[in-house]
Amino acid sequence: DAIEINRDSAGLSDVPGFELAASACDIRGKGDDRLDLAVVHSVRPCSAAGVFTKNAVKAPPVRICQDLLGKGGPFHGFVVNSGNANCCNGENGMRDAVATCAAVAQALDVPEDQVLVASTGVIG
Repeated sequence: DAIEINRDSAGLSDVPGFELAASACDIRGKGDDRLDLAVVHSVRPCSAAGVFTKNAVKAPPVRICQDLLGKGGPFHGFVVNSGNANCCNGENGMRDAVATCAAVAQALDVPEDQVLVASTGVIG
């Protein structure tokens, strides 16, 4: 499904040039309404850096971010979810992470390789 960015989210950020949105998507599947998805959008292209696990097992979002950051950017934002680490789930995990970047890039009207993705939560 397409992701819609709410640009009228007054109060989420006082940093000029950045837009933020958060949503309760029930990523954990527990029927709660906690915020578990966020998008940060830099209106202008910006630089980014990352610190990553040294573990041999790297989730698709880690691999995507390492690849994109290695290319040097520029970047227009990132999407992060809480409740599912998107790790140890094979090629489905990579497809989901790539699709997430694509949906956010489309919503922000920026190239897909200018959106980073992060996931945190239960592994496996």
